[in-house]
Amino acid sequence: MQEEVKMQEVRTVLRYENGILKGAPDTLVTEYALELLVNGESFAHLLCSPKDVESLCIGYLYGENKITSAEDIAALAISAEAGKAFVTLQAAEKSQSAEKITEKAAYLTTGLGPQKSIIPAFLAEAREALSGGPALSGQKISDLAAAFQGNSSLFRETGGVHSAALSDGDNIIASFDDIGRHNALDKVIGFALKEGLDLNKYLLLTSGRIPGYMAYKCYHAGIPFVVSRSAVTAQAVDFAKKTGMTLIGFARDSRFNIYSGEERVLADE
Repeated sequence: MQEEVKMQEVRTVLRYENGILKGAPDTLVTEYALELLVNGESFAHLLCSPKDVESLCIGYLYGENKITSAEDIAALAISAEAGKAFVTLQAAEKSQSAEKITEKAAYLTTGLGPQKSIIPAFLAEAREALSGGPALSGQKISDLAAAFQGNSSLFRETGGVHSAALSDGDNIIASFDDIGRHNALDKVIGFALKEGLDLNKYLLLTSGRIPGYMAYKCYHAGIPFVVSRSAVTAQAVDFAKKTGMTLIGFARDSRFNIYSGEERVLADE
């Protein structure tokens, strides 16, 4: 059983307001250093929020092509006190081997330094284009974005986390918080793998910016429709267009920008 680790702490701060300095309570989000070990060997160091860590590990390993499904994992144990996640893979790995992860493919995560990652090496790759996915009216997209914005109590208390959520086009069915936007996405993907969900049928909502590697993570998981409250990069737009992904940014206050995949956005009735 995963041990309990605080997601937030209340501290006394010195607050300036209307020319007056005074002590006041403030709720701060906590950081959690996690070492991910695979088959007894250190695989990655992640700086994350200490909740839904199992989903984070599964989603991260999937994004790195270390697993192809949750069934590839024979055992997963988390020691919150030690800050370690121990993953044992099935004897016959169905996924790409770790030897293909090279220094040239390193990128900087919200973590403890450069992590060896295969993701940048795949940014230029266009395999089978995404198909399917929900088709939604502009009003429905705005409604989901508004519901998502008010969904995180941890953000309301601390202002210090990103959120990512999964929607079936009608309702938000799962939502996760983390100090890292990519960690929040990995938690969504890990949750879907554990539940056996076909992500090709769902919509992703995120509070964070969408750079190229985030677009790749969504593509790799089969997510065809991505809505961000924040900006997207030019590389993410190029990748989304190349792979048939609907990519929306700045979804707030009943407005949004459609950068690709406009065929999934329907006119309001």
